[in-house]
Amino acid sequence: MTVLLQATALTLGIADRALVNDLELTIRTGERWAVLGPNGSGKTTLLHTLAGLRAVQHGEVGWRGQALSGIPRRRLSCQLGLLLQDDPTSFPATVLESVLTGRFPHLGPFGWESNSDLQLAEQALADVDLAGLSGRDVASLSGGERRRLAIATLLAQAPTLALLDEPTNHLDLRHQTQLMSLLGARFGDAEHALLAVLHDPTLALRHCSHALLLPGNGSWHAGQADHMLTAQRLSELYGQPLQLVQQDGLRAFVPGAGD
Repeated sequence: MTVLLQATALTLGIADRALVNDLELTIRTGERWAVLGPNGSGKTTLLHTLAGLRAVQHGEVGWRGQALSGIPRRRLSCQLGLLLQDDPTSFPATVLESVLTGRFPHLGPFGWESNSDLQLAEQALADVDLAGLSGRDVASLSGGERRRLAIATLLAQAPTLALLDEPTNHLDLRHQTQLMSLLGARFGDAEHALLAVLHDPTLALRHCSHALLLPGNGSWHAGQADHMLTAQRLSELYGQPLQLVQQDGLRAFVPGAGD
């Protein structure tokens, strides 16, 4: 396995509040990481820092052994993809025009999309169940459709590592399951990796190989999913009793009885 992204002694905070202290995180090809924690624990702040959108306060973030800050943004965007928590799209565009923006880092200075780029975009739309909507105005889509369009744009970008901020936002149960399986298959092979902020520990358990737990008090816990995603650890993380239910080979976390 190849080391893609590495955080060393990374410290994050907002105002005077420490969110994460001295984080040591290494993401290798073939790994699918879940980031879990209560609201306000620093999950999005961490994701933006790892993507290079937020300056490092203390510590280092490296990409393939090179400081992230020293890599030209366009070149980095060919390898590192980011799915934001909310869709910032505000300009009029069709669904196809929107998904084609994922190909921008791969085009030359005066380049136009090739037939290959169009095929990648159309395939990405089909993968997220949006085939046939290429000509629709993005503004006419539902919240769930817009979320799937954002994921299709990331797929068209074809990065080596995908950083995903709540990828299942606005999705119905069927699309949550389908898209987590799709993302896991696409970025969990021997050449790719993903790190996803999730709110559902069951999705993390079923689709991720590793987990990073952020309580929001500066501490952190990271490791293989089977060791991190236990009822005891998650109950402490969320301050809510959870139970692990197993049936027909499937596992799920459900809320336990409170005090």
